[in-house]
Amino acid sequence: MIKEKEYLKKEDLLKIDKEVKLIPVTFDYMFKGIFMNDLDLLKEFIISQLEFNEIINTNNCKIRLLNNELPKENKNEYKKTIDLYVSIDNKVFVEIEINRELFKDVKMRNYLYGNKLYTMLLEQGEDAKTLNDKTFIQINLNVKDVNIDKGDAFIVPYDIRNKEVYIKNNITILKYLEYYRKKFYNDNKLSNSDMWLVMLTSETFEELYELTGYIMNDEERDKYIRKVIGMSKDNFILHEWEKEKLEQLVEAERRRNALAEPLPIKNSKILITTKIIVSAA
Repeated sequence: MIKEKEYLKKEDLLKIDKEVKLIPVTFDYMFKGIFMNDLDLLKEFIISQLEFNEIINTNNCKIRLLNNELPKENKNEYKKTIDLYVSIDNKVFVEIEINRELFKDVKMRNYLYGNKLYTMLLEQGEDAKTLNDKTFIQINLNVKDVNIDKGDAFIVPYDIRNKEVYIKNNITILKYLEYYRKKFYNDNKLSNSDMWLVMLTSETFEELYELTGYIMNDEERDKYIRKVIGMSKDNFILHEWEKEKLEQLVEAERRRNALAEPLPIKNSKILITTKIIVSAA
């Protein structure tokens, strides 16, 4: 008799929460380490965020990783612009970037960097004519709470003269994760696509268990959660996570001190009076 596989249960995760702190899945090393080791799950996530029906066969497509260094093997990749980039059936090229920093103009920043994958393929010898038949998409996941009232945005090159999309195969998609988290916890019914984004914001293993149940089967969920637990215990990742938190604290303190400093007085004149005393010899 074949013993039924034992999966993690909610009570197991409650116990783990008392022993291990969940490192956010949106942390650079966590995201890469999880999805670069499970390309099927990465493909599932990407397809959930994009409408591929007219481009590829989503039931039988193949995904290929274009940057194959795992985080531990390439420490210098930390905080670089491009996080993950893949091709699907060599027709759709997808770049996934996570913003954990606060930028004044996320849309402009991501549009400017969104052409890196296109340029990289040209440098590797791809013919520009063939690239016109491929689709280039950047998925940008924004983590900051300040974006809680924003949902998503789409950026495409636009010709203002004839009011038409200038380049149709180059798209930047911005997703503001805290917006979807807020919607979910305000009892809004969300799609599978949106629930993936909520799941990425999990703060505890118990919450991760609950949220993964909306988008994964038992086997996928168990494999995913065990991977997250293992990485949350990893000494290298723990060190990098603590380092990032310290850097954020230092930056926040620097900003606070900068705001507290008095502004310099402009166009002011200082009158200096010199008193000369002459004594008789």
